[in-house]
Amino acid sequence: MPEISTSTTISADSLGLVSVDDAASLLSITPRTLRRWRQQRVGPRCVFVGRQVRYRLTELQAWTQRAEGYTRESHSRPSSKKGA
Repeated sequence: MPEISTSTTISADSLGLVSVDDAASLLSITPRTLRRWRQQRVGPRCVFVGRQVRYRLTELQAWTQRAEGYTRESHSRPSSKKGA
């Protein structure tokens, strides 16, 4: 699972908000992945400032902590076998 990159220098605005590009960089993923997660409602919560999408640094950190230990196998849906 992604974790906050400590080698990346990102500047947040006065409210602690960062852009999609900066958030993706911090998580070591692409902005496209972050957008897909937002559409699927599985990634970190975002904030809309007008038409712009922003992420709170505190939410990115909290989300990575919640995501620790998550694996696809540990959260997969039970199989639906017919006749079982």
